[in-house]
Amino acid sequence: MLIDRSSVLPRLSTGSEIQIDLLISVHRRNPDGTPGEILEVIWIVEVQMCRDRTRALAWSSYFNVVARAFGVDPACVEMLVVSPSVEIRGWLVHSLFPRMKNRPILLTRAHVPRLHQAQREGPNRIEPAVLSAIYHGRDPRNVAVVRTALAAIAPLEHVDHELYHEYRQLIRDAAHTDMTDYIQPPYDPVEEPALEPDEDDGVSEWEFEGLTWGQIRERLVARYQKEGLEQGLEQGLE
Repeated sequence: MLIDRSSVLPRLSTGSEIQIDLLISVHRRNPDGTPGEILEVIWIVEVQMCRDRTRALAWSSYFNVVARAFGVDPACVEMLVVSPSVEIRGWLVHSLFPRMKNRPILLTRAHVPRLHQAQREGPNRIEPAVLSAIYHGRDPRNVAVVRTALAAIAPLEHVDHELYHEYRQLIRDAAHTDMTDYIQPPYDPVEEPALEPDEDDGVSEWEFEGLTWGQIRERLVARYQKEGLEQGLEQGLE
């Protein structure tokens, strides 16, 4: 099996080119080592950082262009959209995707594992640790996830200074506002156990798709006030 990753394809109807963030095709390996027939599916991966209504038309055309280029049915082409922004993910789901015939798959918190043990999960897993922080760092209970990501990228500071600062900025931008002032690598999970959601917590409870952080804060305050009132009533009845 061979996996081919590229980004530029000719727009067959016009002769021009379309720029795809990442195109992944899985092929059967020929005896001479060259790529053979396509296996099952072709993946288009797009990263979306802002609201752009033109993406609906552009992405819809990608399905047809890729299918023609590889000589497969459009049903064999899938699109995965990645966005580190909660607000943009909400906009994609509720405003953009409904305008598309072929609905993309959105990478959400449910797809990204929480890495929260720096010594065991951080080393040699830089990209997964950063992605974990981007998708889970906004939850105020996931301090350990953010610290694990910072510990994972620490070796890059003296190897690839520019990449280190790009990753660090991504992590800090995604983190809960109360974390940014005191999170410093390295992080030892033995000293401060991870405070994480239970495994049966619903994704929607902490994803807050489409909400601004101010709206999220209001929701949390209202919930905690309600829980405190109920607890006070229970104690008063005892």
